[in-house]
Amino acid sequence: VFVEYARESEDDILMRITAVNRGPEPAELHMVPQAYFRNTWSWHEKADKPKMERAGAKKVSVQHAELGQMYLFCEEGSEVLICENETNCASLAGDDAGLRPFDFAGDAPEPREGPDFREIPEEAWEKIHSAFDTKSSFAPPKRSGCTMYHASGSKTAGPYRDAFGRYILKGEAAAKTSQAGTKAGFYAKQTVPAGGQATWRLRLSKADIAEPFAGFDAICAMRKEEADTFYEILQEDVYAEDRKRIQRQALAGMIWSKQFYYYDIHAFFEGDSGCPTPAAERRS
Repeated sequence: VFVEYARESEDDILMRITAVNRGPEPAELHMVPQAYFRNTWSWHEKADKPKMERAGAKKVSVQHAELGQMYLFCEEGSEVLICENETNCASLAGDDAGLRPFDFAGDAPEPREGPDFREIPEEAWEKIHSAFDTKSSFAPPKRSGCTMYHASGSKTAGPYRDAFGRYILKGEAAAKTSQAGTKAGFYAKQTVPAGGQATWRLRLSKADIAEPFAGFDAICAMRKEEADTFYEILQEDVYAEDRKRIQRQALAGMIWSKQFYYYDIHAFFEGDSGCPTPAAERRS
């Protein structure tokens, strides 16, 4: 599966997904390209909540307090699915007979009050520390008010982020009929012949474009040519084609994975207003 991005302008992003069948037989492929807002509204009671809303058969209106108004387009042959980017806590607890990570005989365990979800048994800590030359003992601080599940929380009645899987696997139509939420997906099913390929195109833009896929492939080709020219100049002293390819992939990976980490020490001590208060041991 190849995923390509190209910009028509600063606030106009094209996305092309190409799936190639390398096998000797036809293969049925289910594709669900998705867009979602990071769930930060569950942290604070007065937090702004963004919105994704149906704006037509193949268009989603994207609204954010800081990013403004945008539009997400898909082509014919895809179904628009919408849900909330929130955890379905009832499903994780096994309360609604839904999709959950427990398939063994018997039901899921009941949620319980306990330490952090990264908890390991106390004897395991002792074994770890016994391997080092230290006279001190250590055990992880206990936390109250947290369940064993690492959930992002939920403030709505759903449908939650598992709604896409429920629709595709079980035929539950909540994501198909939901008009607004914070996560959108474009579901397409296609049989790819042996040695063949299938392509899906999407576009995210500030403008409400009447024909969003007009000139789409030409824009992608132009940006690809510009990228090739950029790397040709950058790699003038790199002679082997294999070395050029390795360096280009490495540089692209560094840019793609560049991240910003913000450590809010006040929130670490005090907790989020919409979540349980952290244990006092955090301050020690």
